[in-house]
Amino acid sequence: MATRYTLDVDGIGAESVSYTETNAIVPLTGRFTYISSDPDAFTIGDDMILGLYTDGVFTSAISQVFLRTVTKTETDAKFSAGVKAYRYDVDFECDVGFVMEQVVSFGSTYFDADTGLEIAPVATAVCETYIADVSDIIALEPDMRIRDFQFMGKRYEALAKLERTLGAKAYIDRDSLEIRFVPTYYDSGITPTTVSSSAVLSPFSEEKTVRLNTGVAIRGETNTVSQVTTVSKAYRLGPDSWSVFVNRADLDGDPSNNSLITGLVRATISHPDVYNLGSPLSAGISNVQIDGATPTPSITIYDETTAAELTDEPENDFMIVLDETSIDFYRVVSGAANVPTMTWAEAVVARKAKEMELCTLSFDVYGNNFRKYFYVVSGSAPYEEMETNDPASTEAAQRCANIISEGRGFQFSARMYMVDSGTVYRPGQLITYGDGTYLIDEVTCQSHPYSVVLKLLKKVT
Repeated sequence: MATRYTLDVDGIGAESVSYTETNAIVPLTGRFTYISSDPDAFTIGDDMILGLYTDGVFTSAISQVFLRTVTKTETDAKFSAGVKAYRYDVDFECDVGFVMEQVVSFGSTYFDADTGLEIAPVATAVCETYIADVSDIIALEPDMRIRDFQFMGKRYEALAKLERTLGAKAYIDRDSLEIRFVPTYYDSGITPTTVSSSAVLSPFSEEKTVRLNTGVAIRGETNTVSQVTTVSKAYRLGPDSWSVFVNRADLDGDPSNNSLITGLVRATISHPDVYNLGSPLSAGISNVQIDGATPTPSITIYDETTAAELTDEPENDFMIVLDETSIDFYRVVSGAANVPTMTWAEAVVARKAKEMELCTLSFDVYGNNFRKYFYVVSGSAPYEEMETNDPASTEAAQRCANIISEGRGFQFSARMYMVDSGTVYRPGQLITYGDGTYLIDEVTCQSHPYSVVLKLLKKVT
């Protein structure tokens, strides 16, 4: 006797069961009919297991589903004398849509410029009630760290951001309530299947419309922290760099002649790509030079605490480290200049003071050099240019480019009607048929009788 395959929910003996599953993190949807003498057989929100049964015996779980609408109709049928029968038409879906539509906020605890965030806890927070499996990415980059994952918006958008951060594509296992991140466009967690011609019913249709398959180029800065390092920085400080705090005095009693200009000029310097790890912060700055040489006397470096404790104004050039990325550099001004007696004299004094102290300041910063620029390409020219600062490494950025480029290679649409085989097909799965490789884009299955229809995309090389 031939094997009989059916779909059912919790093994209750439902009729006319069907479902559709799409290659995206969107709900699996379906419906079933059930005849029962129970006037309250189902409640909206009940969870059940949609599964494949072989000769009435449970074989494979397809998805956990939740009842969305329940329509009850009293029928003329009787189970036994005096017992009414009720027909239930039930729509169901998995809850990934509800979960992913939630608005979430990942605040300052999702920023760590020192050691970075491990990817597994971030993925767990994004996937909520679903298990987050990032093992494929960890196997490729065991030391990956995310500097910044602060975000506010729908969980769908957070998931897309995480895909860019990891250089991965997310696939959902609805039966195990797991979201798996893989480094390929197809679901590499499922073994590709070879489909024989005897397993396919006629007609097998394929639409051959070729789109221009451009390559992909992505540029940006990595969203990560590096190992602690010492980075050399240099800044050319011109007239526009300085704030002026000076006085002037006549040198020869003639105010229209030479004046002595004394005081300080200040330049505020930022090194946002290096996060100073000195403790105290002033200890993170070293090897300070002016125009390529160490000045004599050397430049004293203060932090804000030690600068506030000064009782006398420093006699030589000095620096105050304001925070992890900012420094005030002060130069002592003392020099003669011709200054007019007109009303704009003070402006001339300021300009002269700035011109006296033009220099190139250089120093070393001990800290994390976390911004690394990248430019990666995948596929063939011409390249479509894209930009993102989400990837946590250059390797992750390359995977993003590869995934986008690989996805553009699946173009021909096809529809395949399958013979009963007891195989549960999944969107994102690769199958080979004849001389072609196809990606399952959508699965539609119904019972009874049992039938499977696959919407496919063929890989064009």
